Amino acid sequence: MVTLNGFQSIPNFLMSKLGIFWLQISSIQKFDAHISWQIKNLMAR
Repeated sequence: MVTLNGFQSIPNFLMSKLGIFWLQISSIQKFDAHISWQIKNLMAR
């Protein structure tokens, strides 16, 4: 049972790491979109 639990915790650990990584990437993309939108507004003036 110990090996099974250890074996199952590895995919869970990887999935949580991937989830955090994906959240960081999506927030960076939103930040980039916000900045490019502000630059367009500045250029339009």
